[in-house]
Amino acid sequence: MNGPDCVQLCLPREEWPRRFAAAKTDLKHCLPAAVIEHIGSTSVPGLPSKNIVDVLIGVAVGDFDTALRTLAQSYVLEGSRAHHAWLCAPSVSNRRLILHLVVAGGEEWRKRVAFRDVLRSRPEVTSKYLELKKTLEAQGLNIGEYTAAKVSFVESVVASR
Repeated sequence: MNGPDCVQLCLPREEWPRRFAAAKTDLKHCLPAAVIEHIGSTSVPGLPSKNIVDVLIGVAVGDFDTALRTLAQSYVLEGSRAHHAWLCAPSVSNRRLILHLVVAGGEEWRKRVAFRDVLRSRPEVTSKYLELKKTLEAQGLNIGEYTAAKVSFVESVVASR
């Protein structure tokens, strides 16, 4: 049931914070005014995750389109909607980074940082989240299905903080 496109969790890796730091350094060169945060499960010490580091990039609303064009020169644009774009590297079939470009301080920014902060500070929520992640992994979902299946949990956590 678990094919090559299925999400597979791994134990926390020491390289995740280093991978984020290297990405942040690279991103600051091309987007010096951006605010950059490590988000997602790889930003939560001790939490198993996909081996993909999520990076949140916040820019001023007026800089969004220019920032997206700049990032799309070096990263693979996977999708976008109003003031939120997601890109990956090095490729869709071998993601090691997912970049989330949003408006700094905007709704997407606040939700993603809030969820990360809850996971870092409330072990009971982190435990429930890990349970959900393991259940979804066992279902053999691809990354899109896996992400979509977690939305209601994430929204409930952010709403209740």
